[in-house]
Amino acid sequence: MQVDGVEPALHRLTGTGENLAATWRDGQSGLVAGEAGIGADPLGQAFRAVYDADAAKVRQVADLVPELLLADGRTGHDAVVDYLAADVRSRGAFPGGG
Repeated sequence: MQVDGVEPALHRLTGTGENLAATWRDGQSGLVAGEAGIGADPLGQAFRAVYDADAAKVRQVADLVPELLLADGRTGHDAVVDYLAADVRSRGAFPGGG
């Protein structure tokens, strides 16, 4: 593994997860405000009958994405640490390698 290339990519992945989490969290108020503008008249009710279920599904999935990116970044970082430790152990196992 070329950790010099992997580590910066993992930092970017983690940073993307952090930024997405903050943006999604901050954007919730805008979504709620926009949804408040959906009328209670027949057209608004018809729209809500379709919109609410779909919006809930989208939110459920979108809520997961930042944490998935963060988890991937953490797992990748752990893999780099494990790889480097294994490399040190392996090097020490060869005569003159330690």
